[in-house]
Amino acid sequence: MQNKAERGMGNMENKEVLQLTKMDLLGSAGAATVLTALIVFLSSVLV
Repeated sequence: MQNKAERGMGNMENKEVLQLTKMDLLGSAGAATVLTALIVFLSSVLV
């Protein structure tokens, strides 16, 4: 049932998926930046 409805949506869902993947990439990049900053900060404090 859901698969047919999803196929009916078509391009709209593709755009939403692309937006979600972009947000995920931005989120992961932001998390990586924060982790890197924390590591650099901790290393500078410990040294």
